[in-house]
Amino acid sequence: QLPIQEDETALILYALWEYYTDSKDLEFIESMYNTLIKKAAEFMITYMDHDIGLPMPSYDLWEEKYGIFTFTSASVYAGLMAASRFAGILGKSQSELKYRTFAEKIKKSIISELYDEAEGYFYKSASKQGNTYIKDKTLDMSAFYALFQFGILDTHDPTFETVVKHIQSRLMCHTDISGIARYEGDPYFRVSDELPGNPWIITTLWLAQYYIQNAT
Repeated sequence: QLPIQEDETALILYALWEYYTDSKDLEFIESMYNTLIKKAAEFMITYMDHDIGLPMPSYDLWEEKYGIFTFTSASVYAGLMAASRFAGILGKSQSELKYRTFAEKIKKSIISELYDEAEGYFYKSASKQGNTYIKDKTLDMSAFYALFQFGILDTHDPTFETVVKHIQSRLMCHTDISGIARYEGDPYFRVSDELPGNPWIITTLWLAQYYIQNAT
């Protein structure tokens, strides 16, 4: 096992692209391409479980569990798409195609392998046991957020209507404070078994971001 959170690798590339779109600082990107962008992208396309078409296991963004997470997989898709765009603007057409191809495969696998059709939301994660993959059905706010933030689904996709209903009934803390828990049964500072967990500012803002994007 590699003791890593792969989302931390992917999000660096994603953040660099956000920086570039705002600054158009091509000289800086050129200086970072071979030493960081290319190396990170090459790692991500090799650290793959080809049986399921998703990244190999790593620790989740909450630094608690080990597996193949929806959030991590979506962040790797976004990181590889950023690497592909960087390769394109630098005239590296082969790398542009390679990174985009791997990214599109991951996106397709997220939808086919991590979506619970019966419940209408995305699994928290998948873990390989023998020749099968055990899906964790815990409703996790990070899985919801990653889908629209990293471009897996558009906020107007009808899938979100069902997901938001689950969040409102299963992750919202129905107290005077309110707010959204990280995931069902989150033990961190949980004060009552009647609540899904401790409300977090960031997860509550994620839901706000969805409402804002969906309104445009």
